[in-house]
Amino acid sequence: MYENKTTSSINLRMIIASTFISLMFFGILIIATYRSDSGDIGSTVYYSSNLPESIQAYRGNIYDANGIELTKNIPRLKLSFMPKKINDSENTTNILRMIEEVTQIPYSKIEILLNNGINSNDPSRPITLIDELTIQEAIKYDVKFSKYDGVQITKDVMRQYEASSLFSRIIGSTGLIDESDAENYINAGYSLNETVGKSGLEYTYEKHLRGINGKRIVSKISSLSSDSLQFTQEAKNGNNLYLSLDYNLQQKAYETLKQYAEQAMKDLEIEDKKPEGTVIVMDINTGDILTYISIPDYSGETFSKLPSSSSIDALLKDPSRPLIDRNIMETFPPGSIFKPIVGIASLEENIVTKNTVIDTKGFITVKNQYNPEIEYVFNDWENHGSINFAEGLARSSDVYYYYLSGGYQDDKEYFQGLGVDRIHQYAKRFGIGSITGIDLPGEISGILPNRQWKESNLNEPWVVGDTYQLGIGQSYLKIPPVQMLVATAAIGNGGYLVTPKFVKQIGNEEQKIDTENSKKKIDISDKNINIMMDAMKLAADPYGTAFTGEPDNINIGGKTGTAEYGIPTYNDEGIAEYKTHGWYSGFAPFNEPEIAIIVFLKDGVGSTHAGPIAKEILEHYFKSKNYVYKLR
Repeated sequence: MYENKTTSSINLRMIIASTFISLMFFGILIIATYRSDSGDIGSTVYYSSNLPESIQAYRGNIYDANGIELTKNIPRLKLSFMPKKINDSENTTNILRMIEEVTQIPYSKIEILLNNGINSNDPSRPITLIDELTIQEAIKYDVKFSKYDGVQITKDVMRQYEASSLFSRIIGSTGLIDESDAENYINAGYSLNETVGKSGLEYTYEKHLRGINGKRIVSKISSLSSDSLQFTQEAKNGNNLYLSLDYNLQQKAYETLKQYAEQAMKDLEIEDKKPEGTVIVMDINTGDILTYISIPDYSGETFSKLPSSSSIDALLKDPSRPLIDRNIMETFPPGSIFKPIVGIASLEENIVTKNTVIDTKGFITVKNQYNPEIEYVFNDWENHGSINFAEGLARSSDVYYYYLSGGYQDDKEYFQGLGVDRIHQYAKRFGIGSITGIDLPGEISGILPNRQWKESNLNEPWVVGDTYQLGIGQSYLKIPPVQMLVATAAIGNGGYLVTPKFVKQIGNEEQKIDTENSKKKIDISDKNINIMMDAMKLAADPYGTAFTGEPDNINIGGKTGTAEYGIPTYNDEGIAEYKTHGWYSGFAPFNEPEIAIIVFLKDGVGSTHAGPIAKEILEHYFKSKNYVYKLR
């Protein structure tokens, strides 16, 4: 009986002690033993606690491969008001008038802010009246509004980005939680006045970049003493991100792309339009992205600190659509840089060997399957004569790839082609028509057409002419440039699909998290991969169309593409003429490939405009490494 009483007494004391601690944390009146500022132990007294003061946590910063800081956290003071407190006050009108008098903000504007706050998902969330106060201004406003509980000086942190446009779309931006997302963030432990990633890496790596605010409670012991107690829960700053992007290579790629894109517009006599284009360089074994450019672009300052609505509206209304990342958010016909996939498929299916010779003639004719008197002519860009497999790829012969893709038959010749189903099958193996998994939001998969797609979307049957066009990267095929980068890398690395990524490491050395290097083997023989690599080397030699992209004194594998698009115009002879995209894809160096490159120009010619871009970027890359290469 005695033991039970003792146990009950101990349990009761533990419950009381736990309750006291909880009450102290939430600012309720409790009894406690305190240590005074002089170090003496005080007696048990009553004291009153204030509400917790938030300790601001800093968002993790973002750095390039060389440790260059691409983001900064800038502390700021601002004058804010709490809509719910103001609205619940008996003196709402007087408070609004006082705010108008002190700040010179029109009463009508303050009233709109109040109503918007009251009708929002969190009426208690502070609404900013004046941003970026100086210390003197903060003191002045604090004194002026000391009587009004709903008006206060608040502290938080602004995000400042690298001022140039080199990283703006990659890093992204931050902002307040949208009402449509509020429930998800609340369930994840956020308060609605927190800043979150809205786009780019800021969005993708939100859970790592986000810091956790701390709390401080300072409580006065009694009205007769200056002594106080303090409870502090320290803030936890977010993790830093360390990227694979190289600032200097990024700058070189941007300048080179812009130079040749503008030149292409002049050469093609295109006016009143901003040049559009992209460049990506990637490590073919890890997927680490070394440079990533998409133009038109926008300054990193646009979303720094306090973005103005006018500057954002200007971006949204810009007809060149600078917010669109053309590497992943827009699709284009890849043209002849798609031919290596068709070539490998043909080798795998024993349609050809490396020794197969085709007399290309400069064109082929195909009879209409319903009316043989009607003939369709499929032209090559020139008559290449009789050429073998490597020469067909190196000279980018359309007729050679018409044979491989759709086959050919006349009174004297029969050649069995792949057909649309097998082209589709092998293109899928190389990741075409599927998202790559790059660590940026907004990636789209594009269109890899087949019979079912055409019947479902156009209500028309697939014909052999569609197969011919698909075989040279045209037809209804439309994909984002990043997919062709991954496919090209798979040829250079021996048949592995890698996942493109910007972030190499999360956190510092003490608490680092290395990001995963995802690799998937394609069901393709090494022998046929090597045959295609040799063909792409020949393409980048002086014999081939991709020679304009090969750096001085370094062998690479390369491929150009010039893809027709848009509505045709007709010349005096009645021949259709199209606008063209310019493409270049490649891997380097040839003997032991380590990087892949993709260049895209909305308006341009592959060999003339896209190739030189690749050449200058590759030369910069290898020169910066003091690379010594033995020509093969």
